[in-house]
Amino acid sequence: MYGIVDFGEVQEVTNEYIATEKGTIEKERYYFPLNLVDYIDGATIYFKLTKERSKYILFFNLSFSF
Repeated sequence: MYGIVDFGEVQEVTNEYIATEKGTIEKERYYFPLNLVDYIDGATIYFKLTKERSKYILFFNLSFSF
């Protein structure tokens, strides 16, 4: 079953993937292969991805500790 999951705002689009970034202080960056794009509705991108499978998307935590 598909659900709505917010992965932040699009930061980069290449021939291979879409990179999104979520968060303000503790930022996480997600990379989605283009073949997972289901459709685009205005400023929202919908992926062919279940909520369960979304846990396996690559992400990088960009937070810094001082």
